[in-house]
This record gives sequence, structure tokens and C-alpha cells, in this order.
Amino acid sequence: MLTNYLCAGEIVNGHLKLTAALAFKAAMRKMPPGPVIVKVGRVKRQRSLDQNAYLHAVPFTLLADHFGDSIEGTKYDLMGHFWGWQPSKIDPSRSVPIRSSTADMSDEECSKFIDWLIPWAAMEHGVLIPLPNEMNT
Repeated sequence: MLTNYLCAGEIVNGHLKLTAALAFKAAMRKMPPGPVIVKVGRVKRQRSLDQNAYLHAVPFTLLADHFGDSIEGTKYDLMGHFWGWQPSKIDPSRSVPIRSSTADMSDEECSKFIDWLIPWAAMEHGVLIPLPNEMNT
């Protein structure tokens, strides 16, 4: 017996249009009778593979070289610097980034991170980082 079901869709002119309406109807027939909760939310698009490749190949690498650190260590520090810090669950006397991975970012959040990172690196540390669109020129 089915207990949970997710179905993608979109809002069109104020109406919900399900991506797989027939599959949704079939799934509803398999649900046990009784109360349910229906939740509709915006889709959060994960950062793109191009954004991730750019971050690791260009800014993280240039800044790691500048600071004499590993790419992962530099990424960890930059994520904390931008997203903020919180006490470690293992050792509360130590701070860890609220976000420590680019995989957790939406494409919009990743763009904001890149838009912050490039001028921050130039102004705070004199490291000039090419923009993503300058990489193939």
C-alpha cells in the first residue's frame, strides 16, 4: 500500500497542471483511505554542473594557491565566510560552515555566491578571478 507520493507539476494561469496526471491518479487509487496533506512548493533548481566545475577549477583553485591551502580547505572557509558559521555538533567550541558544500546550493544561490566571491577576492586579497564567461575567450 502506498503511503507517500510526489508528483511534479506547474502552475498555469492559477491552476495546477500535473506533469504525470495519469500516474498521479493511479497512485491515488493505491493510497489508503483517510486524511492527507497536500503541499505545493516551488522547485529549487540545484546549482548547475557548469557552476560547480567553474568554482572548483577557477576561484577555489586560484584562492587555494594564494592562501597556500587545499582546494577543499579553501572551499570550506569560503562557504563559512559567505553563509556563516555555527557550532560543531561534535565539538561545540569549534565553528563549522552553515553550508559546507556547493551541492546544497540552488543555481540562484550559487550565482549569488560567485557574484560575491569575485569582487571579495579582488578587494580583500588582490586575487583577480576571471568571470565564468571569460573562461573560453
